[in-house]
Amino acid sequence: MIIFLFGPDSYRRRQKFFSLIKIYQEKYPQADRLFVDLESEPEDWIKVKDFLNQPSIFEPIKVVLIKEATKVNEKPWLQVLKKELRTSQNFLLISDGNEPKKEFEFLTKKPSTFFSFPVLIGNLWESFLKKEAAGRSLKFSYSAWQWLKNVLDVQENNKTWTASNAFDKIKLVNFPQPISLENLKSLLFWSSREKIWLMAKKFWASHFWTERLAILEFLFLQKEEPAYIFNSLAYQQTSSSKIQILADYDISIKSGHLDYEEALLDLAIK
Repeated sequence: MIIFLFGPDSYRRRQKFFSLIKIYQEKYPQADRLFVDLESEPEDWIKVKDFLNQPSIFEPIKVVLIKEATKVNEKPWLQVLKKELRTSQNFLLISDGNEPKKEFEFLTKKPSTFFSFPVLIGNLWESFLKKEAAGRSLKFSYSAWQWLKNVLDVQENNKTWTASNAFDKIKLVNFPQPISLENLKSLLFWSSREKIWLMAKKFWASHFWTERLAILEFLFLQKEEPAYIFNSLAYQQTSSSKIQILADYDISIKSGHLDYEEALLDLAIK
């Protein structure tokens, strides 16, 4: 049988990977095992084929752990995988960081067992954060939770890893609970310039005025300078129509008809 784990969220994929390994270790403690990484050693698919063809020594089942199985597009390798779909004598656990190419789409169909790990957004992202916090018995004040959630949300790479590391760091300090915003900020340092840059990118990517307004509210609560926020938004914009809108706001600000905060709020709700 084959269990196929795939998707860019390596933190949750890794958790699932090791939870499945634990199940099979407990069920078949003496099973023959093989681990290969076909991204770093693509020729090791031959090791897998040879291993599966050898007789088992202690248990009736063999366990093969494969990283990036879809990096090898050799026809004999595809045949090995398709054959293992039809047998219950072996257990192949595959972990891949990307969606499978067309040749490997059979891994996302029955009789394969498969799990997808996309980047989390919206309610799924917040549910993940709540689960991670609860798993460490951490409780936060409302303002601390909103601040932490927003800061973690704008991380561009490995958001779930960043969140996990942040919660681990908070747990080690053993703050009084619920954890206050003041204590949280004293522990977690986030570069102000990086934060504004990432928030500006998220602002332009949003199609909903409520999300854009929430981003501004977060930055205002952090006492970020409205002029710097405005300039960061302007610097990232490439659309000629939006650049013209920003230029009009800039004229209104410099002529005294608007201040930066008013211009930002007006821009957010358009």
